[in-house]
Amino acid sequence: MARMSSVHAAHRMVGAFIVRLGAGVIDYGRHHEFALSLTPRIGDRFQDRYEIESLLGEGGFAQVFLARQTDLERRVALKILRPGKLGEEYSEEANARHESFAKRFEREAKMISRLRDPHTVIMYDYGRDVAGQLFMVLEFVDGLTASQLVKAQGAIEAQRVVYILEQVLRSLREAHSLGVLHRDIKPQNIMLFEHMGERDQVKVLDFGIAKPLASVGGSKQDPETELTGADGMLVGTPRYMSPEQIRGDDLTPASDLYSLGLVVYELLLGKKAVEEPTTIRIIARHLSAQPIALPDAFVIAPRLREIVHRMLQKEPHDRYQSADEVLHDLAGWDRPVDVTQQSPMISRSTLELIPLDEETPARSGGRAPLLAVVLLCAVGVVLFLGSRLHGDAAADPSDGSETRVAEPVREPISAPVELVEVAEPSVEPIDIAEPIPEPEPPEPAEVAPAAEPEVKPVAAKKPKPKPRDKPPAPKPAPTFLPV
Repeated sequence: MARMSSVHAAHRMVGAFIVRLGAGVIDYGRHHEFALSLTPRIGDRFQDRYEIESLLGEGGFAQVFLARQTDLERRVALKILRPGKLGEEYSEEANARHESFAKRFEREAKMISRLRDPHTVIMYDYGRDVAGQLFMVLEFVDGLTASQLVKAQGAIEAQRVVYILEQVLRSLREAHSLGVLHRDIKPQNIMLFEHMGERDQVKVLDFGIAKPLASVGGSKQDPETELTGADGMLVGTPRYMSPEQIRGDDLTPASDLYSLGLVVYELLLGKKAVEEPTTIRIIARHLSAQPIALPDAFVIAPRLREIVHRMLQKEPHDRYQSADEVLHDLAGWDRPVDVTQQSPMISRSTLELIPLDEETPARSGGRAPLLAVVLLCAVGVVLFLGSRLHGDAAADPSDGSETRVAEPVREPISAPVELVEVAEPSVEPIDIAEPIPEPEPPEPAEVAPAAEPEVKPVAAKKPKPKPRDKPPAPKPAPTFLPV
């Protein structure tokens, strides 16, 4: 209680020393260190309704506390812009740096307030306390960052990585559609939590260095959109920055997608895509022409490999240009090749039309069933040829014997196939006789008695042709039958 009263008293006192500039930026002047002492501590109550429980983290210009909102009884993340570092001497340079941070902090609040995607962190409140400190109240996500997940479990299976990736892409899709680039996509800014029994639900955090797209929200000359490099700092995390972001070029959504590709690489392999030990070498690796690619020995679906490699292209125009493009290519990334689209399906009816020959393996074992089928086919062919020759001789006695023999030879393809369908009872797995209840051609009535001995007299009916230049040659029939 004493601590709370002293903080309120300090807030009233410091008001006499604060000068508000036109842009709403605070100049703490020589009372810089005194202002730093106003930073909330564990147990303090901030703005009369946020009880500070613990420090969640701190960055270059802000601290994030876990707090309890007393009026709604909910836990929140309280982000407060701090003037600088304790013990830091006041200087014009330090004050200019704080001014830049304050502008960035305000811009982050405005941008987050426009985002509604369920995979983007929600902002509940924003303002300035009595001492002039900017603060932001955000949704508290109780879970692990993607970085913590990799440290705890190592490489993550591809199916799970894709599920996380799709949610991050949906968050970025909305931000990009509103003209907002994140510019700091990294595993630490991807929070994973469980909701209603479903794990790996995603919230994208920290739009602290987000920037409007030049084509949507501003131009290069606009100081509100060009804070990077104004104070000589490289804004972002070098290990996850795109080459064009490092060079200070105009950025597009492809820059965020490059950073996200590095995150996907890290999740899949359990190690960083760029493992250089120093910032200079990390930057050099991004700027080099050498591509960043998944190892050839790493087993992964080819389609997913292509997606990751395209996200990691060094030239922006070679990458995906939008989150929607990546989401489109991720659809069915693990679907196996559909053989039915490559070739017709082999079904039972298809097999019934395939004639058996000597090189077709017998399914019932041995060659005996195959030989029996071949023998039955031969008998059927002989009967068929004999009937055709007999009919031709009666209809046209002037035809030569060579013509009679050659005609049936041109058409054995259809007739033997039909005979195979009818006369193949021994091939049990195919069971050709079952699916053909009624024979199509009229000949089977004559072919049915194929196995009976009365077939042999067919050769005796042929010596009655009229005289010709060359004698008829029905001799092949009797010589063929004994074989």
